[in-house]
Amino acid sequence: MGHTKAVTTMRAGASREPADREGPPSPGGRVAVSWLGAACPSTNPRTGRCIRATPIPSRRAMRVAVVLAVGVLLLAGLVGIAPSGSAGNPPIVLTVGNRDEITSRNILRLPLGPYYADESTRGVFEPVYSSLVIKDASTSTLLPYIAKGVDANGNGVFESTEYGIFEKRPGTNATDVTVYLDFNGVRWHDGVQMDGMDLMFSFRVFSLGWWPSQLRSSLFNTTANDVDVDFTAKSWAGENSLAGNPGLRSAVRFRLQTPYPRFYEVALGQIIILPRHLWEVTGGGRHPDWGRLVYPEGDPRAGHIVPFNETAYKPFDYVAALQWEPSDSDVVGSGSFRFTRWVRGAYLQLDRYDSYFVGGEASDPAIVYDARVTSIVHLPFVETIVFKVYRTEQLGVLALANGEIQYLHAAIAAEYFPDLLSYPEVRLWPSPDLGFSYIGYNMRRVPFGYSTFPPRDSTADDVGLPFRLAFGHLVDKQTIVRVWYGNFGVPADGPVYPGNLLWYNESLPRLSYDPVEAERILDGAGWADPPGPCSANGTGCRSLPGIGTRPIEFLVPPRQYDPDVASIVSLVIPEARSIGLNVVPRTMTAIWPNPISEGEFDMFLSTWIIRDPDPEFLYSFYDCENINGPLGGPGQNYVGYCDSEFDSTIERAGTEMNVSQRRDLMKWAQGTLMSDRPVEPLVFRTVIQGTRQDRFVNWTRVADTLWNFWSWIGVKPFTIPSPIAITLRYVTAMASEGQQQFEAVVKYLDGRALAGAVVTFRILPGDGGEFVETGARNITATTGSAGTVSVAYRAPLVLGAARDIVIEVTASHPDAMSPVQRGFVLTVFPGDARFLSFRVSLPAGDIGVPDASLPIRMEVRDNNDVPMTDAVVRATVSPANGTLDRVNGTAADMASLLFTPPSDLRATQGFRISFDARKPSYYSAFANVSVLVVYREPVTTLPPSPSVLEGDTLLVAGILAAGAVVALVVAWPVVRTLRRRRPKE
Repeated sequence: MGHTKAVTTMRAGASREPADREGPPSPGGRVAVSWLGAACPSTNPRTGRCIRATPIPSRRAMRVAVVLAVGVLLLAGLVGIAPSGSAGNPPIVLTVGNRDEITSRNILRLPLGPYYADESTRGVFEPVYSSLVIKDASTSTLLPYIAKGVDANGNGVFESTEYGIFEKRPGTNATDVTVYLDFNGVRWHDGVQMDGMDLMFSFRVFSLGWWPSQLRSSLFNTTANDVDVDFTAKSWAGENSLAGNPGLRSAVRFRLQTPYPRFYEVALGQIIILPRHLWEVTGGGRHPDWGRLVYPEGDPRAGHIVPFNETAYKPFDYVAALQWEPSDSDVVGSGSFRFTRWVRGAYLQLDRYDSYFVGGEASDPAIVYDARVTSIVHLPFVETIVFKVYRTEQLGVLALANGEIQYLHAAIAAEYFPDLLSYPEVRLWPSPDLGFSYIGYNMRRVPFGYSTFPPRDSTADDVGLPFRLAFGHLVDKQTIVRVWYGNFGVPADGPVYPGNLLWYNESLPRLSYDPVEAERILDGAGWADPPGPCSANGTGCRSLPGIGTRPIEFLVPPRQYDPDVASIVSLVIPEARSIGLNVVPRTMTAIWPNPISEGEFDMFLSTWIIRDPDPEFLYSFYDCENINGPLGGPGQNYVGYCDSEFDSTIERAGTEMNVSQRRDLMKWAQGTLMSDRPVEPLVFRTVIQGTRQDRFVNWTRVADTLWNFWSWIGVKPFTIPSPIAITLRYVTAMASEGQQQFEAVVKYLDGRALAGAVVTFRILPGDGGEFVETGARNITATTGSAGTVSVAYRAPLVLGAARDIVIEVTASHPDAMSPVQRGFVLTVFPGDARFLSFRVSLPAGDIGVPDASLPIRMEVRDNNDVPMTDAVVRATVSPANGTLDRVNGTAADMASLLFTPPSDLRATQGFRISFDARKPSYYSAFANVSVLVVYREPVTTLPPSPSVLEGDTLLVAGILAAGAVVALVVAWPVVRTLRRRRPKE
C-alpha cells in the first residue's frame, strides 16, 4: 500500500456510521448489575434505587440524558448547597480520588511533557514542582514567573519593554536566546534558596532521561556532549531599582543547534526545576555519594556537565539516582504544595507550601519582587490535598456520589452518567480528549514488523504490514464507541483528534471493519488458515513468520486501571481467533520496569494522555531516534517504528518556523504513519470528570482536565454565590483613529463595589481598532477597590461610510454566581464627518429598588467635543411601566433625568432606556442604558427583636430573587440592529 499523504482542509469531527439501533451488548458487555455483584452498596437517597452500572442508553435516551444534564448543570449554577459547618477553623482539605498508587517518589522516573500514561503519579507530583513560566489558562500565552522574558531584539540588554516577551523579534537569530531570570523569593520546600545552578542541573539531568525529545534534538550539542545552556553576561536595564539580591538574577543563554518553533513553551514551560543540593554528592546525607552532574560554583566551567571521564570531581551516577527510593521528606520541590506523607494502601497527603513564590518575600509581605506576578499568582485556598485510591471505577464514582471525595481524578464512564445526574451536588465536566486508545505492535519482531531491526530498508524489511493491515480490519471502532463508550467519543482514524482543526489530516486511510478483507490480506501474504477452530495450542491456527502457531500475547491493562480500554479485547480477540490468529490476552502486572517500554511484548493495548494540541508528540512516539533514551534506556517510541520517510518529515516539522509549512509537514507525517500503521488508533473518548460543587468551586478546565495549575491555586470552599452586574461608560461615537477611555464598574446587586473582578474587553471585528495598552483586540484588567477598570481604545482608520464597532465586555469573580457579559456598539466616522455623540452615566449606579428613583446624567457633544446643548433629544423606556420625568427636549433640558420604576413592582425586572439626539447637518447619536430593579420580599419580624438580621435577610432575598433574571438583564444583545444610523437631517 502506498503512503497517503494528501493534505486537505480539516473537518470538525470524524465521520461515523448511523447508530440508531440499540442491540444487546457483545460478549463481555456491561449489563445492569450491582456494582459489587452482591448487596447494593449504595442507594440514591432521592429515588431509593440502587446505584448501578446501567446499560448504555439508546441515542434517543442519550439525547434526553444530555438535556437533563444541561438542566441540572444550569440549576447547579444558581442553587448552592452550603456545607455543614463546625466550630473553630479546621484546615481546608480537598480529597481527591485516584485510580492507582503512585509508582515511586522519584521524580526522575516520571516522563516530562504534556503526554504520558501514568496519570495517577503525574497528578500527585505536578503541584509539587514548578517551571520557569506559567501558561495562561485561556490563551496559552506564556506568563513570567521565574523567567521574566528574553532579549527579544538581540541588543544584549534586557529592557523593560521585553518583560513578558518570550520570542525573538523578526530579523534576529532565533537559535540564540538569552533568558533573564530572577530567583529572589523562590525557595525550595526545605527552605534552601533556588538559584541559576539549579536550572543548569535540571536541564542536564533531564537530558539524560525523560526529556521532551524534540527539545533534546534541538538543544543537545553533540560536539560538547552537553546541552548548550550556559550563563552569560547580564545587562538588565533598571536593575538597580529592583528589590532583592542582584546575585539571584541571572542571564542564561540557550544556543539551539537547529530552529525549534516550540522552544519557549517546552524549555521554559514544561521542564521542571529540581533542587541540585538534594541530588548531587550525598544530598545532605539523604543518600550515598553520587558525585556531581555539573561543575560547581567557582569553577570556570560552572553549570556545565561533568563528563564521565572527569578526575577532579566524581561524575554523577545517574543510574543510582534513578533507582533511588526517596522518603517522604526527600521529595523537595518549589511548587504550591509540598509532599508530606505517603501511606501505601491508605492515602497520600500534600500540604500547602506557605512560602510558595507569589511575587514577593514570604517572610515579609511588604517586600515585593515582581508586582506583576503578584497580580496573577496567589497562595492556594486549599491547605491540604489528600489522595485516596479507588482501584475500581465503580468505587471511585460511589465515593464521589457519597461525598467521600470532592474530585475524581479519572475519567468517568458514560454508564454512570445518568445516576450522577440525580445528584445536584455533583458537577459533571465533559470535554473531548486529545489522547487516544490504541493497539501497538512490536515492530522489532516478525511477524508484526521488520525482518531485521533496525531495518536497513524500512519498506522492504517491513514484512509485518499485512498482519497489521489485517488486524486493523478486525477492529469494529463504531461498536466500541457505541457499546463501551456510550457514544461519548469518536472513532480514531489517526493519532490527532478530529476536532483539532489546525493539525488533523482528514485524508488519512481508514480501515473499515471487515473480517473478510482481513482474511483476504492474510491469505494473500501466504499465511493460510487451516481447517478447524484456532485453539490456544496452535491447532487450526495460521502459521506466521518467525513464530509459527505459538500464541500471540496481547498485553492489556488491568480492568480496574481502565475498564473501557481493557474491555476492548473482548471484541477484538474473538474476531482474531475466528480467522485463525492465535491471539491470547495477558493482563499487565509489572509497573516498573514496564514490559511495554522495555519492548517485551507482541502487541499491547494502551492509552496516551495528551494535554497539548500541537502534534509534536508524533516525533516522541514514532521517530526512530526515540526508540532508546540518551543513556540506552527506553524512549517513548515503544512500538519500535523506524521509517526513514516518516523520520525525515517529522524532523523537518520540528525545525520549521513557518506555521503553514509546519502544519503541512505534520499532516504529511500522519499520512505516512497511518499507511504503515505501527499502531491502530481506536477511540478519542469524551472525558467526563466529576467534582462536588457543594464543597469546592472555582475549578479551571485546561485542555480536557481540571487538574492543572489554575485549579490548584484557585479552588476554594463553596460559599453562596452572589449575582453581579456590570456598568459601562463610553462615548457612543468618535472620529477615525481617535482615542477614548472605556470604563467598566462591577458591583454586587446591593450596589457594593466588587474589587478583584477580572474584566475583559474584546473588539469583535478583526479590523475594529485596538487597545492602546496591548496593541491588540483584547485586554484584561482587574477591578480596584471602587470596582472599576479603565482602558484606552484607539479607533481604526475609516474612510467613506461610518462603521459600527462592537465591543464585548465580560466580568467574572470567584464569588460571583456566574460571569456577566455586556456589550455596546460605537460608531466611528471619517475624520471630516460632523456627528453627535452621547455620554450617559448613572451617578447612583444601575441597580435600584421599586420605591426609589435613579438619577441619569446625559450630555451631547459634537465631533470636536463641543457640547451641543440645543440638540433635540428623545428618550423611551422598555418595558413601558417604568417612567422618566421627561422624555424629550433639548440636550440642556434632558441633561438631568430621574428614572422611576413602577411602585407596584413585585418581581425583579430589567429596564432599557434608549436615547437619540438630532441636529441639522449632523449625524444623529444613539445610546442605551440598562437598569436592574431588584424586588425585595418584605420581611415581617416579631417583637422583641425587630432588627435582627433584617438587612441581611432583605439582601439575601433580593439576591436570590434576582438570580434567575440577572443573566438576562446583563446579557448584551446588540440592540443596534434596530437603530441604524440615520442620514443627516
